[in-house]
Amino acid sequence: MKHYFALFLLALFVIPAAASARSLSFGLSGTDVKTLQTTLISKDGSSVPVFITTSPIKDLNGNLLGISKIARDITKQHKAEEKFKVLLEAAPDAMVIVNREGKIGLVNAQTEKVFGYKRHELLGQMVEVLVPQRFRANHSGHRDNFFV
Repeated sequence: MKHYFALFLLALFVIPAAASARSLSFGLSGTDVKTLQTTLISKDGSSVPVFITTSPIKDLNGNLLGISKIARDITKQHKAEEKFKVLLEAAPDAMVIVNREGKIGLVNAQTEKVFGYKRHELLGQMVEVLVPQRFRANHSGHRDNFFV
């Protein structure tokens, strides 16, 4: 099966040298299932965004026999994300998207205008940087309750 998948993958895609080396070393490190998002080049030369999952194949004694790799086309997901970003950017109000930990993942242009920060200054920061000092102490508790 390993050979069939490798032949199948090579028949459909040309893997750029950098992505191939990164993917191979990625699959060989550790013992757990690993994931990687990258871009493959199809036979016709077009780029295809993929999500690659690698996992070790071991015998009963734990010896590494090979590596299983599955590449999933995520073109539709990328298009949906782009549509979302366009809608976010078109919003007339400041929009800030945070994860469960409170780190800022996305902001729109209105956020830059309202708060006076550049986008790159906010991404990855805790949302509390945008909360007035007198409210910061309780804000994380409110945020935690929001995700319940």
